[in-house]
Amino acid sequence: MKYDFKIMNIDKEKLIEYKPHAIIFGGFCLSLLLIFILLDSFILPAMIHNVDKVEVPDVTGLPLHEAKAKLEQSELNYNIFTEQHNDEYPENYVINQNPKPYRIVKSGRHINLTISMGGEPVTMPNIMFKPLRYARVALMERGLYIGNIEYIFSDSIGVDTVISQNLRPGRTVRFGDYVNLVVSKGLEAEIEVPNLTGKTLNEVEGILESSNLQLGTINSTYDEIYAATYLRNTVVGQFPPPGNIVVKQTKVDITFFR
Repeated sequence: MKYDFKIMNIDKEKLIEYKPHAIIFGGFCLSLLLIFILLDSFILPAMIHNVDKVEVPDVTGLPLHEAKAKLEQSELNYNIFTEQHNDEYPENYVINQNPKPYRIVKSGRHINLTISMGGEPVTMPNIMFKPLRYARVALMERGLYIGNIEYIFSDSIGVDTVISQNLRPGRTVRFGDYVNLVVSKGLEAEIEVPNLTGKTLNEVEGILESSNLQLGTINSTYDEIYAATYLRNTVVGQFPPPGNIVVKQTKVDITFFR
């Protein structure tokens, strides 16, 4: 078997030429490996270990600004993860949070919050010229509520009937909205007799005057039955009785417990 010694000598020369480069490259790789081992085994664990741990507070059901303040007190941040309609929580209240309350996490962590957009939009029903009782039920069925009620006299619309509503029928409103109503007191000449029981004479005179009624006969009585319930010099009886519908300036007779 014959060998080409000339070629072998050339390859040997090349290996000698590249040897310093190979040593440098190997040393570089070894250095990277040592740095990685140090970071993974000592430096990173020490850094993570030094981060404070905190308990996640319960912010569910709070307005967003209160939830933010409570998280900041615990050295935590927040992130609005999503927003959704919710009939239980008003707009801008926290529906859910992640991580859950009372979990132990690293200080500075972001807590993902789900925020309420309020209830689903609903269509405002037409309750004008409907009895107040009907209006109340119709609104509640749609998740709406009666707000302020203004009572006025009306020559054409019966007592306790809705004359107008501040939210137009057919309009899209938010679940949980309040509707202000104007309700008829009936004819101005028709007045409901107020309940005067337990009132003093001064109180009776003021109530009757504001109701466009007059004070009639004043009687007095003494009965031990009244003594257990009423104070002296207060009304124990009246005519016409409370709730009766009478004309303007009707006289109301009263009986005092003496």
